Amino acid sequence: MITNRSKWMIFSSALVIFFSLFFLLQDVEWPIRISLSIMLASVPLWIFEPIPFAQIALLLLCLFLVFDVAEADLALSGFASLALFLIVAGLMIGKAVNETNLGRRIAMWFLLKLCRLKNGLLIGVILIQQVLALFIPTPSIRTALLLPILESLFKDLPPQSTNLQKQVMLGLAFAANVSAICYLPAGMVNVITIEYINQYTSYEVSYGLWFLVMLPIWVLMLPLIYFSVTKTIRVDHYPDKLFEEKIQRLKEQLPPLDTKEKKSIAILLVVVLLWVTESFHGIHPAFTAVIGAVLLSLPKVGVISWNKIVQINMDVFFIIGATFSIGNILNQSGTATYLGNLITNLHFIEQIKNPWIFIILLILFVHFYHIIITNIGTAAVTLFPIVLTVAPVLNIDPVHATLLSGVTLVFGFIFVIGTLPNLLVQSTKIVSQKDFIVPGVLLTFFSLFLTAIISIFWWPYLIT
Repeated sequence: MITNRSKWMIFSSALVIFFSLFFLLQDVEWPIRISLSIMLASVPLWIFEPIPFAQIALLLLCLFLVFDVAEADLALSGFASLALFLIVAGLMIGKAVNETNLGRRIAMWFLLKLCRLKNGLLIGVILIQQVLALFIPTPSIRTALLLPILESLFKDLPPQSTNLQKQVMLGLAFAANVSAICYLPAGMVNVITIEYINQYTSYEVSYGLWFLVMLPIWVLMLPLIYFSVTKTIRVDHYPDKLFEEKIQRLKEQLPPLDTKEKKSIAILLVVVLLWVTESFHGIHPAFTAVIGAVLLSLPKVGVISWNKIVQINMDVFFIIGATFSIGNILNQSGTATYLGNLITNLHFIEQIKNPWIFIILLILFVHFYHIIITNIGTAAVTLFPIVLTVAPVLNIDPVHATLLSGVTLVFGFIFVIGTLPNLLVQSTKIVSQKDFIVPGVLLTFFSLFLTAIISIFWWPYLIT
């Protein structure tokens, strides 16, 4: 909990940064000068969160209006984004599914089938996260659904099972992060990524194309999660029979498959089918998600009332809408171009002609940037405009560069603050920050080279 004294110190540091930049950049055009001052002054706020992220985002929009950097229509343009409605409708779908036992039933089925294998529980949580990603669009919601099940399984285990619990919990968090890239609505950053690509390049990324682009990275990262966790955390004893008995008891506590679950399955199949066939019928994924949310909440047809389905975290709406608007302001004001020109004028940047070097440096930079700006949405909308400006100057496809940046933001394996699933897993007290470091570094190393290889040898066949 941040004390009032600490909050005042954070806001004071933000004011010092703002006025320092404001006076240092006197030769820069007013919109760019103010935009840079506001954005860099907001860094302490994003890092330490003295007020909720949604309030920070809205505060920045107000400052852009007050200092005449943007008109009201531009400042609110992000709230008219189709991507925003895809995220909100996806959260509503997740809310409806969680009103049924469908998610738990799927989890129990996988765990029961796999628990007798060596490290079967770890394999199970890795695979379950990927399956749930198809219809529960937020990694943190998927993780929160599975945590109570795992905590029930870990109850009354012998002391020597500590490493086993750590192994499974880390696998749960890492699998949640990776599951965010497989399907377009499965992660917020995916939607932000294609929003920028579709808006600021001549390319259109559909649901099906996204899946094909990310498929090799997604599939190959799953065994790498298993390898990284099992090789860095040794488990001497795996009580497979005990787990099987516990899972069987939990499964028996579930009521039989009811009408609500059957309706959910039918509606979700329709939604997924419309997403996959977008290139044929042209219905935007956002409208497909809205259709799914409406069907799931219709009387007689759905599984949840409208009053309940709209009870989602509205912070997400304000954060994403405001950050989209901030991205638009940075582009319209010329700030993104100004920063891009500053970066490309650096001597060492001009020497980067090899695409391998650029890709590896970009991935490393994005990882470092995400450590500073921990909120993925904010990191994406402040980073993508710069990437889209710099990439063409270096003869790098801006679509590839933006996709690289987006997928790298998801791979926050080393630090607990990197992603919400990491934070949820750490909150159980089974794992701590130090448990993330060794497997996280190994997995980050694997993801760096895997992403680089796929982007060079696979993406050119799909994105030309």
